[in-house]
Amino acid sequence: MHRPHEGCGLSYGRAAKIAPSATARRASAVLRALALHTLARADMEVLRIAAGKARGGTVRAAAREQLSRLSQRERKPVSKLSRHRSREQQYLDLLDSDGALQTAPVVELGPRGRPLSEAA
Repeated sequence: MHRPHEGCGLSYGRAAKIAPSATARRASAVLRALALHTLARADMEVLRIAAGKARGGTVRAAAREQLSRLSQRERKPVSKLSRHRSREQQYLDLLDSDGALQTAPVVELGPRGRPLSEAA
């Protein structure tokens, strides 16, 4: 059975390495030098400000979108709260100043459903 990696110098499994250790050290040194050189630039603060301004539009748009989603989620509970407060006020209006339920006077109705006092 032929294995595609045979003969190419690569090993697979737990001990597999992507690059020899000398190559890895060299790559690390190059990346470190690039990072230090970039951070040592005199205009680094200007570059950070420019990058922030470039991201500002995207961040602002994401914040607007999140605010819109939250507003939509809030709309239904606020509407329910308004209805419940209105209903609460209607029930409170039925109570007199002592907290007792106000009752309407009893009116007798005639044969056509009109109060007897109006039937005459």
